[in-house]
Amino acid sequence: MCDSGIINALGKTSQGQLFEQSVFQNLRGTHQLAYYSKGVSSEIDFIIDGKTALEVKYTMSQQDLATLKKRSKTLKIIDNYIVIHQFNDYPKSILVTNL
Repeated sequence: MCDSGIINALGKTSQGQLFEQSVFQNLRGTHQLAYYSKGVSSEIDFIIDGKTALEVKYTMSQQDLATLKKRSKTLKIIDNYIVIHQFNDYPKSILVTNL
């Protein structure tokens, strides 16, 4: 059974959750990772080495960028990016294969 098969056997998992887990697995060995959460609807998926905020989105919108910028500013983190699954031309987005 593949990893996603095991996860889905334990509980239904979305593509976005699997994608976020994949990004975590790629970052965890080489960076100090933190998570920010202020209530259910205000979070940042990863804060890398205390300097860079990353939000992981399987699909993203311009609103996602604005929200991340606002949350990052609260924490005084200047560098913030959205990690995406498929290429788009939004500024401040990083294609997952370029991490």
